[in-house]
Amino acid sequence: HILKDTLCAEGKYKLKFDKPFFNEFVLECPIPAAQIIKAAAKKGFLAGYDLGRVDKNLNNCLLICATETKTRKELEDFASFMRGI
Repeated sequence: HILKDTLCAEGKYKLKFDKPFFNEFVLECPIPAAQIIKAAAKKGFLAGYDLGRVDKNLNNCLLICATETKTRKELEDFASFMRGI
């Protein structure tokens, strides 16, 4: 939830669904998720899954999973990358 809160804090990204979640959440992005995934890979991040691959209405939606295996620093680095998109 830390990553979701951080990414949604500035309003650039929005939580797509307002249902409770455990590790995975869907982020609505200002650009196609495929572009984010490609840019993230160049920086060494595995950004998530492009939901537009299964439903064209979710083209700008990114399925993100953050578990306890990620450190606070890794979450902050990813959030910093996402702010720069």
